[in-house]
Amino acid sequence: MGKLNTALDKRTKIKNIPAIPGAPEPVSPLSAAPGIGVGPIIEQETDYVPEVTGGVRSALVRIGVALASLAGIVLLWWAIAVVGAYPAYILPTPDAVGQRIWSMLLDGSLLGHTFSTVSVAGLGFLLAFLVGTSLGYVIGHSHALERVLSPYIAVSQGLPVVALAPLLAIWFRDDLLRKTVVVALIVFFPILVNSIVAVRSLDKSMLEVARISGANFLQTLFYVEIPLGLRSLLAGVKLGLTLSITGAVIGEFISGDSGLGFLLTLGRGLFDTTLVFVGLVSLAALSVVAYTVVTLMEKLLITWE
Repeated sequence: MGKLNTALDKRTKIKNIPAIPGAPEPVSPLSAAPGIGVGPIIEQETDYVPEVTGGVRSALVRIGVALASLAGIVLLWWAIAVVGAYPAYILPTPDAVGQRIWSMLLDGSLLGHTFSTVSVAGLGFLLAFLVGTSLGYVIGHSHALERVLSPYIAVSQGLPVVALAPLLAIWFRDDLLRKTVVVALIVFFPILVNSIVAVRSLDKSMLEVARISGANFLQTLFYVEIPLGLRSLLAGVKLGLTLSITGAVIGEFISGDSGLGFLLTLGRGLFDTTLVFVGLVSLAALSVVAYTVVTLMEKLLITWE
């Protein structure tokens, strides 16, 4: 037994289990070996080696796939531009677009246009979110109100925003307000629909339990309805944020002297296709960032599933 204890790791601890009256004496697993009698149980301390969880592995896999697909798109773009020998005003190469982006980042012009687009998209999304979630909550709890307002909501989505541009130019003299309204009109419908779905999909038994427990309106809203409907609500937010960038560009097409939409219009007028690609790449990056931010919010907020 002495030789066995010497061979064990220095961090091995030996603990004697106290005897319990009336209970048989505990037997060590080592007693099964020949020549070793009943003795103290040997408990080893093992180093904890943290393992990469499945969630982290899947996230790394998704990032790797996204980067690989992006590299594939850039290589395909470069191959088409070089093999086809297209002039720059038809299809510029990725390195030419990258150099243009870098130069515009250095002089601050690209950041200024990006900030203008993000500001309009953010204000329009905020307006649509406040109105859409409020109205969606009320409609979700009232089928009669839904029957009254549904035709008007459908008509509002059937009218293209570009067709409303002359009226918006007359009604709203301020350029920022006009573009904000354009964004809100585009984002409003998906926010509204997902808000209604979030309310209609609530577990009625949970609401009944909250009512029986004496919860007031605000307690029921913040502790029952919002947590249970957060999945559908964030789906609308995810779609609304990406559409808000599109709405901001449309607003800049209609009127405006700044923004990524203005860059697209300017590049098209000057036959500067490289500038057009700078605007498109910047818009694509903004959309990816917006989608990723909402996805991370969804993972952080919804932790009980």
